[in-house]
Amino acid sequence: MNFIIIDQTIFRPLIQYSNHWQMWKKLVKLSFLLTIIVLACKIALSYHERESFGRNLSGLSSNLLTLKDEYNLISTLQQRFTPNRKCKNLVDNNADNDEEKFITYLPHSGFHNQRIALENAIFIAWYTNRTLIVPPVILGKKIAWIKNPKLSNNLAKLNATKNLDECHSFPARSLRYERCIKGYNAYTLFPWDKLMDLGSIRNHISIINRQDFNPQDLYKLINITDPTEEVYYVKEKSRYDIQFYDQDGALNRKQNPKFERQLPLCSLLNRKEKLVHFRSIFSSNRIKTSLYDNQIFREMVKKKLVFNHPILTKVVKRITRKLGGSEKYIGLHLRVGDNGYLDSKAELIRSMIKAIKNEEGINQESDNFNETNNDNDGDDGIRKPTLSINYIEKCANTRSLFIATDGKVSDPVIQPIFTTFPCTFTIKDFSDEIQLLKQAKNNVDNSSLYAYFLPMVDLMVSAHGSKFFGTYGSTFSAYALRLHQVWIPDGTGKMISINQG
Repeated sequence: MNFIIIDQTIFRPLIQYSNHWQMWKKLVKLSFLLTIIVLACKIALSYHERESFGRNLSGLSSNLLTLKDEYNLISTLQQRFTPNRKCKNLVDNNADNDEEKFITYLPHSGFHNQRIALENAIFIAWYTNRTLIVPPVILGKKIAWIKNPKLSNNLAKLNATKNLDECHSFPARSLRYERCIKGYNAYTLFPWDKLMDLGSIRNHISIINRQDFNPQDLYKLINITDPTEEVYYVKEKSRYDIQFYDQDGALNRKQNPKFERQLPLCSLLNRKEKLVHFRSIFSSNRIKTSLYDNQIFREMVKKKLVFNHPILTKVVKRITRKLGGSEKYIGLHLRVGDNGYLDSKAELIRSMIKAIKNEEGINQESDNFNETNNDNDGDDGIRKPTLSINYIEKCANTRSLFIATDGKVSDPVIQPIFTTFPCTFTIKDFSDEIQLLKQAKNNVDNSSLYAYFLPMVDLMVSAHGSKFFGTYGSTFSAYALRLHQVWIPDGTGKMISINQG
């Protein structure tokens, strides 16, 4: 029997190749398995964050911080948002109709209530895929909410093109002349997109500006010939009648008993009318969003509605620079001039002082935080309303305070702030800087914007501080806190209530 002897060296490369191939197969399998595990972790984490966000949305400042990282990512990618609608029995009345559809609303009350109404209107326009007709912001005169048709009638009396020359047609110092001048200076109607940057919002919805509150001008603007057939009015029985939510299904009214009814926005998608016309849609709780994509869009809208009028921004930069830059001062807003705040202002001042000391790590027994020689006190110990540039320079090496307030600096109740924090300033300490505001005019009626812009500068400077303390329940403070979080991402913002610190 003959045996064939084979030299093993011939097969050695093949054996080595086989061993390498088995090793590579194992590595590929391991890499694939690791990839699956990482993706599963990311999906689980994302789901957890979404669920957590939905549960905690009711928190004021916490939800802003919860979305911070994701919002920055979305801003970077400039993602176009798509509404998340979970609508049952949706009837698309516009399937075969490419005609543009619109929504609008009636503003009322003060500036910040009008701003909140605008935010709500933007969301509804986006959700319903309708063009938003934006009414002007009413600066100065406050038109109170009242049941329609009185609210519409009161707004219609506001003249967007009022002319001072008309007043001069009356005899000087006559009663009619005085009334005319008073009426002219009482208000102005100003376009929102001249005050704030709506560019990012326009990436998601179409916007048309409305110049006045004349119903006939509105119908003419969008070619409505038969309002009874082409306009759907969302009727309300009271100021807090309807709360809207972003999906079908029962909404627990106990969550916000302020509102009398709940209405799904899905129902508006079924409307075939050319214009959906709301009356009042103000209130931060007017719209309840529970779907994640919708919550993200609302957050984006809030962060993008920021003052950008060139004169406003220039004045604020000058004041901030004189204060030494954002890192050199703390911003405060004290609402002490009206409603329930008037009776509790002493308690609020004490709570504010305690909160600032806690944040800065200062002994509560200490009388002075940023002590300097105060040469501007009056003989009676009451701080004079205007400080010299020398005094500002004396505070250059310490952290200052800037107070925005509707109260009077000379009010003895406010004085503990100035006693505890001598390097404390208000808008009146920067008379040179705010002179630039006198150049701001409404080009439509030639009204001066000085008086209207002054509180906006107050708000913006306070929001630019390295830290911000606001008055709980104030829409002014809430907006300042939001701007603080946009402008000073690493800053600290708190809302202070009575007996809190």
